[in-house]
Amino acid sequence: MNNYRDSLEIDLKDLFSFLVRHMRFFVIVMVIGCTLGSGYGFMKENLSNDSGNKKEDSVKPLLTSKEIYEVNSSVNTYTTYFNRYNEVLKYKNESPLMEIDGYNAPKSTCTYVLSGYGPLNSANSEAGSITNINNTSEKSVVDNIINLYTVEVNKEETVDKVKKAMGSELDDRYIRELYSIEKDGCSLMTVTAYGRTLDESKDNLSQLMQAIEEKSGDVAKSVKHDIAIATTSSNYEKSTYIITSKDSITAQLKEINNSMMSVTGNLNGNQKSYFTELLNKSDIEYGIEIEKEEKQGFEIKSVLKYGIFGCVAAAFALVIIYSAMYVLSPTVKTEDDLKYAFQIPVIGTVQNFDADNLNMLSSGICATARTTPSSNVFIVSSYMDENVEAIKIKIIDKVKEKNVKLEKGLSMLTDPETLDKAIASDGIVLLETIRKSRYEDIEKELELCKNYNIKVLGAVLNSL
Repeated sequence: MNNYRDSLEIDLKDLFSFLVRHMRFFVIVMVIGCTLGSGYGFMKENLSNDSGNKKEDSVKPLLTSKEIYEVNSSVNTYTTYFNRYNEVLKYKNESPLMEIDGYNAPKSTCTYVLSGYGPLNSANSEAGSITNINNTSEKSVVDNIINLYTVEVNKEETVDKVKKAMGSELDDRYIRELYSIEKDGCSLMTVTAYGRTLDESKDNLSQLMQAIEEKSGDVAKSVKHDIAIATTSSNYEKSTYIITSKDSITAQLKEINNSMMSVTGNLNGNQKSYFTELLNKSDIEYGIEIEKEEKQGFEIKSVLKYGIFGCVAAAFALVIIYSAMYVLSPTVKTEDDLKYAFQIPVIGTVQNFDADNLNMLSSGICATARTTPSSNVFIVSSYMDENVEAIKIKIIDKVKEKNVKLEKGLSMLTDPETLDKAIASDGIVLLETIRKSRYEDIEKELELCKNYNIKVLGAVLNSL
């Protein structure tokens, strides 16, 4: 008989099914791994922060006066960059303009037609404060009218109305960034208003149009003209203005950060240590992660990263362990093990106790018995338990209905009486249980059959 070990193969489909059956344990272990990973990440962050807060002996005594001066100068330079960085970062985080998608910006516009305008009236005392804005010969009358309206809409009272419409207390300069007045053609004035939403841009434009209407009389005292609405529109558009503004802020932050990182480029090791010491006293961090808003999220990201890593690592380890258990298990896994490793024909598989399954098995046994032909068939098992005995009884009852004599025994390896009956029978049927019956025991059974000339009719697999 060939060595069965040479013919055993791993059924990947059955291996996957084996892993899926343990999915509940997988979930439990993955949750534990995620918890442990998150805990490790949290502890790592805290230990890192604690180590950064520990006071070390000053290296100042190791430095010369010149080196100390160079460090102090570097600290002053770094502090200047740091403050500027935070100013730009504050603008980036607070300005509504930075929240708008430049490639799909909510935009509302109103175009006015300017007509009936005459020369500047610089002698008008009531409007003298705004007449002098662009009182030069180079500027056209229309340019002056537009500049005068620009001054009016940028006044605090108009900004306050827009701010109130937006429902937020923002810096005036943030509000003024959201709208503009420009000359369009020869005598057209276009008012543009942006918002975080299309409705907000409409509300902002409405406030500007109201201000223009209210101030048109004052502007006309400086430059005689008529003004009328030509068109209004609201839609989502690509805004080069917003894209350029956001790119400029990003570039500024990057440039300032690079400048900060290069401050210590000419300092030696002790100078850098003293530099860091002085920054710590000033509650200023040195390094690329200086954005407070991002740093707060950094710890969360780090904890999340280790949590995910722990979850994946636990799942991977469990897959390796269970795969090894499957591969190294010395028990029957699929019917192919009996077919190809032991060259035993498989009559069928017990999947449940329903009538159809039992009828198929009994028909297979009867067909095998009549083919051989065998009048006295014996069913034995290398693995025994109550479930196996119950299956034998049900199969025997079904086979009796078809006038085939089938008797049951225990294991030929442990029960001499079963071995005697098997020798006296016309053939035996093996009932082996998946993940219970051992290859070694089946090999011994077949060795006994060979030695005592016992005919093996086939095998029935128990998957219950």
